[in-house]
Amino acid sequence: MLGLGVARAQPAPPKPTPPAPEEAALSLRPRYVAGFEREVEARLSILTTLRYTLPSAGIDRTSEQESVTSKHWTDHVREGGKRAPIRVIRRYLSSWEGLREGGEARLQRSLSPLSGKRLEVWWDQRRKERRCEEHGGGPSAIPSRYFEGELLGERWDAALPRDPVAPGARWKIEERADLARLLGPALAEKGRIEVTFAEVAEQRLHELLEPTRYARIELRVEVRAETGQPPVRVTSQLSGELLFDLSVRQIAQVELKGTARLETVREEAGHQLMVKGAGPLRLRQRMWFPRKPKPKKKPKQKKD
Repeated sequence: MLGLGVARAQPAPPKPTPPAPEEAALSLRPRYVAGFEREVEARLSILTTLRYTLPSAGIDRTSEQESVTSKHWTDHVREGGKRAPIRVIRRYLSSWEGLREGGEARLQRSLSPLSGKRLEVWWDQRRKERRCEEHGGGPSAIPSRYFEGELLGERWDAALPRDPVAPGARWKIEERADLARLLGPALAEKGRIEVTFAEVAEQRLHELLEPTRYARIELRVEVRAETGQPPVRVTSQLSGELLFDLSVRQIAQVELKGTARLETVREEAGHQLMVKGAGPLRLRQRMWFPRKPKPKKKPKQKKD
């Protein structure tokens, strides 16, 4: 249905192993209160070397493919609280996808239907129900799959425990429903995410910002899935970290790097070619509170 997506109820995330008694436990539950604002930049890039083979026809060639997804938006929490339903107005400053096939010099970009749009995202923390629609209500020309993707906008929140934990705590996410929340339904067939609360450290994430205390969370992601038609078998191993800003109680940065592999078949001139590919994958998402800092303009020099 266009204009509205509804997510099914999700079970509570798995409980982590308890910390040692001498360590101070900290709450890593994100906080959304009315008036909270943030600016988000997200980018996913995959560079794949593809090999096409059909021994009976003497076909064996390789090609390089690069794909990029880039999003930039702002969130303004209109309603929220510790247990109250949360309503967010999301404004997309830009959203585009890029593809570079073998032999092409640069990415061919196409704007997403979300670019320049305002959405309303709503979720109930107790009932685990989520909705998304174009702001203002009424019919929308945006395909429903884009709204469904927006229901996963806070996906990395699902990697954090509901109960307070201390540095050194570890937990795993293996249930299909939890993986679907984090990775999307298409990549939730089989997988596992190992999470470690590594440390609390003070860092400066931008030259114009003061150092801030972050909980540094290490992530190891393994994914095996089959998606699309014709089916594409995907495996991926990623590692990286999540930084949780302890002052605003929000995720400030997620960065993952690793390798993605795929297998599928492709119809070409009446032949079924076997296609195998592998290459680096990088995901980076940065949040700013309330907005990304801008460098100060240098004063103009007076002419003599």
